[in-house]
Amino acid sequence: MDAEQILHVIVNAQNAASLQERQMAEQIFEQVKNRWQEFSADEHVHLARLAADRLKEVGNAGNDCWAIKCKASALFAEVLRQEGVSSWGLLLPEVLSLASIGPSQAELVAMVLRWVPEDVTVHNEDILGLQMQALLKGLLAALPEILPFLYKAAVDATLSAVQAYADWAPVPMFAQHGLLDACGHLLASTDFQLQACSFLRQ
Repeated sequence: MDAEQILHVIVNAQNAASLQERQMAEQIFEQVKNRWQEFSADEHVHLARLAADRLKEVGNAGNDCWAIKCKASALFAEVLRQEGVSSWGLLLPEVLSLASIGPSQAELVAMVLRWVPEDVTVHNEDILGLQMQALLKGLLAALPEILPFLYKAAVDATLSAVQAYADWAPVPMFAQHGLLDACGHLLASTDFQLQACSFLRQ
């Protein structure tokens, strides 16, 4: 199939009601990364939009299937890498804003951010030299947005997990391991004070 035919198949499959057809779109999409240069600039934008929409769909569906989450997040991360740093000004804020919807979406965004720097941490013969330098430069420039998000996501996830133990675990154990002090500090943060207060009231 040529680039136009691939794009047509992906669009039709992603818009299908059947889960099997949408998963087929993901499988075809995975092949796109090896033929990225065959697509036009407009088609790159279209493919990026499809990947973003798929990420939102998986997050909003509250799907707990790890394989589906991994594919959707890895796919969007691949689009970020293929499109290059110049596209991040539009795509990165959009994916970060998705996290504000809820825990499921925040988990997906964290997974995307885990995949994006993979080519920096793992040797990849397909991305060397100037392309690697551009990726590293883009990641460094994006750290002021990425790191605060990862910090918030980690604290949110920890507070949610601790909350599950608050109703029945002995309070002295929370104190012994510093969780009461940690939540006390978080009361000063507008991002975490409600969750921290809820835990301390248990």
